[in-house]
Amino acid sequence: MVDADDVVVRVLQGSLGGRLEVVHSGSQDALVVLGDDLAPLAPDRTLQLWLVSEAGATSVGTFSPAGDGTVRARFDGVDPRGVVVGVTVEPAGGSATPTLPIVASA
Repeated sequence: MVDADDVVVRVLQGSLGGRLEVVHSGSQDALVVLGDDLAPLAPDRTLQLWLVSEAGATSVGTFSPAGDGTVRARFDGVDPRGVVVGVTVEPAGGSATPTLPIVASA
């Protein structure tokens, strides 16, 4: 989903289970969320990706695991350098601010 020489991979850790990572390329101006073996969410829930800094949290967007537990989601125009990348469980459609706890971060 991001094919570039400047790719940086960050593995997210937390209570979400499975494997979740973000892949960023500055030259492609893109961030991709990749995941495997993630538990399904209730139909009224989604995962939301945030960039978290001292200034607060900015939503990148929402995503959900497929039926087989995989995630493949691309977000363009996102630069996670110098900030924490966090994931929260939110109501379907996402939230304006993160609902704690952050279930995975890097």
